[in-house]
Amino acid sequence: MPVPRRPDLRATARVPRHGLYHQRLPDRITDDPKVLGKAAKKGVTGTVGVLLMRSYALSGNSAHYDGVIESLEARGLRVIPAFASGLDARPAVKAFFMDRGEPIVDAVVSLTGFSLVGGPAYNDTDAAQEMLEALDVPYLAVQGLEFQSLQDWESSSMGLMPVEATMMVAIPELDGATGSMVFGGRSELSAGEKFDMQPAPERIDRLADRVARLVALRHTPIAERKVAIVLFNFPPNSGAAGTAAHLSVFESLFNTLSAMREEGYHVDLPGLPRRTS
Repeated sequence: MPVPRRPDLRATARVPRHGLYHQRLPDRITDDPKVLGKAAKKGVTGTVGVLLMRSYALSGNSAHYDGVIESLEARGLRVIPAFASGLDARPAVKAFFMDRGEPIVDAVVSLTGFSLVGGPAYNDTDAAQEMLEALDVPYLAVQGLEFQSLQDWESSSMGLMPVEATMMVAIPELDGATGSMVFGGRSELSAGEKFDMQPAPERIDRLADRVARLVALRHTPIAERKVAIVLFNFPPNSGAAGTAAHLSVFESLFNTLSAMREEGYHVDLPGLPRRTS
């Protein structure tokens, strides 16, 4: 009887609980921001933090992530792709998107499909909001399809399944996430294992364009910004504007405009003295 081979324990590698990923790194994974800096391209116009699922980053099933990173970098953005252990992204945010409590990113994009703090069974909106308030940068949550293939989604008249719309869109929006869109997902046309994750290039380019504009807007002086506000209006007629159930739409609008005015935006509000500066 042949003697079983003993495993080579020397091949065991240390994997950080929360760390950084980049497809151009020799080992793809690190927890040293200086190492990640060596993979960055020159001449950046802003910095974007990207949140990933640790399992995909470690397994190499990350073509959908690679597509987003490459598209953002092609627009002159420095990308910090980070992951955390479990379903609480705060350790990664604090370690890699902040320095001494101050943000070092101009925007954050979550590719996880989950809330910032929580997963499919729960979320901690209060904790997520506290973290996002500390960051105080645009936060987008976009979706990689998990429960259907990209091909099924593209041919479907329904689009996202109810479980996807709830878990990947509605719950992250409770945190304050915006910009919901599909950027990739499982594909029947994967070059490797069937249903490996793949990018949706045209949608990733749209996402990258959106993020680049948000970063540029953040660097634009307040006096030069133009803001449009869209009010709920259903059924569509003049008497239904701002009549969303149980929401004080016009009071909220007034409070929002008042806060913008205090931040330096040129806003003329009824009942308040006109700004002269």
